[in-house]
Amino acid sequence: MPIRLLITEGKASDKTIAPQLIEGLPPAKALVADKGYDSWPLVALIARTGGSANIPTRRHVKNKRGLM
Repeated sequence: MPIRLLITEGKASDKTIAPQLIEGLPPAKALVADKGYDSWPLVALIARTGGSANIPTRRHVKNKRGLM
């Protein structure tokens, strides 16, 4: 299992750094993450690599995604 680590400043959002963590990794069938990673661009990135994102939608988002 590949492991990557990026050190960021304390105020960096998980969902903004996630594409850098995913970039260059072998394609996966699924990405499982918590609500901190909920973003349509991240879900689209996973879909482009042939996977599916299993990320709960944040409470205030109107267009909820289903989970696997």
